[in-house]
Amino acid sequence: MGVLSAALGAAALADESATGKDIIDKGSQTQRMGPSGARPIDYNATAMAIIMDYPSEAIRLGQQGRVKVRLTIDPTGRTSDCDVIDSSGHAILDQAACDGLATHARFEPAIDEQGNPTEGRWTMTIVYQMEMIGP
Repeated sequence: MGVLSAALGAAALADESATGKDIIDKGSQTQRMGPSGARPIDYNATAMAIIMDYPSEAIRLGQQGRVKVRLTIDPTGRTSDCDVIDSSGHAILDQAACDGLATHARFEPAIDEQGNPTEGRWTMTIVYQMEMIGP
């Protein structure tokens, strides 16, 4: 019997263009001073949705791999673009990563110097893996 999994790994936690000024920890809240990058909302729910969307064609073909993508996040917190920057070697998995993130991932948008939502970037890796368990 096989178990399918897809894991998400954040490779960069902030907008590449943000200067990321002081961050002040206030208990469970974090207040950002100055510009900040896009940040995911409900990371675990996104991970579960990606796992459930492991492409059936890739399963049939036994395809596995790591896909590193750079997302462009619009000022509303939705993915507006996805660039594969390190391919899994399988077009099906690369496309599934971008499609799944566009469908399921939501972000707090990046914030500019004036405190307004702006376009941001988020880089992450998705690992598509089939594990065999049992005798």
